[in-house]
Amino acid sequence: MKVDVSHFLNAPGRSERRRWVMPLMVQMPLAVAEEATVDIWLEGSDDGIRITGTVATDVNMSCYRCLEGWRSKKVIRLDRTVRRQPDGDGYTLAEEGWLQLDGIVIDEVVLSLPTAPLCDEDCRGICSGCGVHLNAEACRCVGEDRQSPFSVLSELL
Repeated sequence: MKVDVSHFLNAPGRSERRRWVMPLMVQMPLAVAEEATVDIWLEGSDDGIRITGTVATDVNMSCYRCLEGWRSKKVIRLDRTVRRQPDGDGYTLAEEGWLQLDGIVIDEVVLSLPTAPLCDEDCRGICSGCGVHLNAEACRCVGEDRQSPFSVLSELL
């Protein structure tokens, strides 16, 4: 969403609320978010525009250990300042008086997602030998001598 913010640039303290629903199409290896509800305040400051508010989205996630899928509601808090002049870190106004909010929202959603989501902290995952989902049933290869390229190393210990 491209927003005209020129009326904020020389008016510190001036604020305005914006709400909209936007498509996200964020696809990461273990998480997918398709749509977000954005509710923000834009506020003029001496050096740019301050953005505060929330982004709410439903995320389809898969467990890093067992690949079990689930849907999770995420509410992400925003608090960013978009500066008039580049400062090395953060966002700057691309064109004088215009602000592209979609990129900021997508960045915040991506940064809030876990890199290795777990269905449960105690998830036991999938057995690498027999492929059994260890949260649901016992391993079938217990007692079997598994062939591993690293089995020679166990003889050294």
